[in-house]
Amino acid sequence: MELAPKILFFAVLLLDLWLFFIRPRKPWTERLSPVLLLVAIYAFALGVLAQTKIIPDAQVLEGMTSAELSSFLRSNVLFLVDLFSAWAAMLEAVRAASGTFYSLQAAVVLLFGLLAGVCALLHLLVIMPLAYIAYLAASVPVDAVGGASTDVTIRIGGQSVALKATFAAHAVAIKSFLVAVSAASLAAAIKLLALCKRGTRGPTSGDKTIQKPPAEFEF
Repeated sequence: MELAPKILFFAVLLLDLWLFFIRPRKPWTERLSPVLLLVAIYAFALGVLAQTKIIPDAQVLEGMTSAELSSFLRSNVLFLVDLFSAWAAMLEAVRAASGTFYSLQAAVVLLFGLLAGVCALLHLLVIMPLAYIAYLAASVPVDAVGGASTDVTIRIGGQSVALKATFAAHAVAIKSFLVAVSAASLAAAIKLLALCKRGTRGPTSGDKTIQKPPAEFEF
């Protein structure tokens, strides 16, 4: 039973790679940049959730950034379950309420549920497979430092910081920071590269500018 979700996950991942990188006929710079920005925004939001501790269950966030695929899939599903549980609680509170703004509150909650459904579908089919690749790469240095046999202490602003303890205590935030900064920087670099190529590119065969013939004079 544990093998079936993994097979489905890799099938969706291959479908995403085909849709975003193989099927479009646009240049690779235009195909890769939006995907990187999407991953960067997701990682930034996940890091904010980890630092603010809005989600009390820290194991869910740890699993959502884990390199272990089983833990990654299970934690993402639990995150979506918590999201819809919050929506159900909001809906129950609105049903029990009454007053002048009851209709407005009900409409807002229903709209929130619709948006949550769209976001959940986007998360499962697009964000989650691509984010796993990013967090898999970010987990290599973070897990290596956090699980090292010896600790390294550095001084920042006159205070000593133990890298092993810091990486172990804030693994989710550090991974999300690495993913967000790397993805956003790479997306910006790709955009700049595309602009530079566009600026230095000469006229192409697709240029349909009409060249006027030189004027002729009769004497």
